[in-house]
Amino acid sequence: MPTDDGKLSESGDELEHRGPVEEVLDEEGVSDEAKHKIGALFARQYSGPYPPPDYLEQYGRIVPNAPELIFEQFARQGDHRREIEKRLVDGSESRAARGQWLVFILIVLVLLISCWLIFEEAHTQAATIITTVFVSSIVAYVAGVRNTSHKKSD
Repeated sequence: MPTDDGKLSESGDELEHRGPVEEVLDEEGVSDEAKHKIGALFARQYSGPYPPPDYLEQYGRIVPNAPELIFEQFARQGDHRREIEKRLVDGSESRAARGQWLVFILIVLVLLISCWLIFEEAHTQAATIITTVFVSSIVAYVAGVRNTSHKKSD
């Protein structure tokens, strides 16, 4: 039941608020125009995905299936958000896999070129190319692992 001081109190499963504004609006002798002006100054606020039960009930009086529509819209919005998040994760994994394949192809190509240089008796150039590619690959891998571990710790 509502309290006389306008504080929140339990009434069944829901909370009701009855403050001085509601009391003035319920008094006899207050003109409709005055009630309208007072009502225009009074505002209620809520947060969360659903309006309070009394709002849902009032919406249901205006549009018979409004509460169901509100719940369905929230469910559709949640499904949409999860689908977008799934696309982001899948896209990230796809880019990572594509990058790994490109690095693998590059390393195989460099090995083939280095074998050809060894066959042509250009041993120094072949060793330089092989060393450069493998060292840069290892550095890139370690930097990627560190970057991933920093993101996970944040």
